[in-house]
Amino acid sequence: MKNILIIKPGALGDTILSFDLLKNLKEYGFNINFVGNADYVSLISYFNLGKGISIDQALFLPLFLEEDDFRNIGNKLNLLLDFLEQFDIIILIYHKKEELYERLKRFTKKKIIYLSSIPTKKVSVRRYLLESILYELNLPVKYYNYCLNFSKKNNDILIHPGAGSKHKIWDWKNYFLLIDYLLNHNMNITIVEGPAEPNTKENFYIYFKNFINYIKISTTFEFIHLVQNHGFYVGNDSGLTHLASFLGINGIAIFGTTDPWLWHPIPVIKCLYESREDGIFFPSFEFLRDYIRFTGF
Repeated sequence: MKNILIIKPGALGDTILSFDLLKNLKEYGFNINFVGNADYVSLISYFNLGKGISIDQALFLPLFLEEDDFRNIGNKLNLLLDFLEQFDIIILIYHKKEELYERLKRFTKKKIIYLSSIPTKKVSVRRYLLESILYELNLPVKYYNYCLNFSKKNNDILIHPGAGSKHKIWDWKNYFLLIDYLLNHNMNITIVEGPAEPNTKENFYIYFKNFINYIKISTTFEFIHLVQNHGFYVGNDSGLTHLASFLGINGIAIFGTTDPWLWHPIPVIKCLYESREDGIFFPSFEFLRDYIRFTGF
């Protein structure tokens, strides 16, 4: 079994869009170590896709320091060199960090595959990662669909109206209209607020506190439990939406300022957007309402 090291710092959505790649590599017999954001690498082990390692460990400090600073880090450079020697292949997925790639080449003679984390052509990030890396390894690509066995009926709706970036948030007024529409159709609604999204409760719960549930989560594992107890999901283009889709719940991802062709989640959640000349994709409430009427829950 070959040992493979993947270095891919990034947000929750970026990490999840790597999961198909990890699943492919695992099925081809690789022993995977994934170095990424400390808040999310635990998901790698949780989903049995490899071993997750936080990039915040002092071990990786020499990758990011100027060489003049090496004298101040004791034996950490030697620790890193010994660590890298464990692996047959090293994959670096990082945006516009060619200097990091050049440094890795000086640190080790092992095979290194370097790839920008943002596609260099008009394809989805999922497909771009899979095809670029597996082509380099002379391996065929496999795509996977994910589906959990949900115990809840579809009238239990989970709505995540926030996002880590404000520009990704669908207008609050549209969410008000959506909640009102769903309540009129006897849906049970839970609003979830993520750890990086203040004021969600103030924006929604004050108006609907007698009719909806509100839950603030502090970890992704709390969110996984929520998803498993709901039948449908609506959310913005966010890391939690990517996680919900990977878990296999049916639902809608609302795109606005990010390109859905590049950043759409791993199925099952469907992307909803309207093409406009100004390059903004946010759909109107009426567009989303008609989509729900046509497709159901």
